[in-house]
Amino acid sequence: MEKNTIYLGYYRPPVNLEAIGIWGNGSWDIFLAEDEHPDPQQFLFTATSIDEAYDQFYEWIEQHIDQTKTTPA
Repeated sequence: MEKNTIYLGYYRPPVNLEAIGIWGNGSWDIFLAEDEHPDPQQFLFTATSIDEAYDQFYEWIEQHIDQTKTTPA
């Protein structure tokens, strides 16, 4: 059986981040990753829907990335 996978991206120079979601046990496990082999140490959060995964990913970025780096001078 194939894994269900979603890819999340945030591309606002100079910040480019990608995450992957793996479906299992009724929820998406989201990891920072650029391929289909996420590092368990890069786990971000769990979401119950794709919409929730996107919302939480963007919230995570706002909380953890210095937004002054993404604001044009």
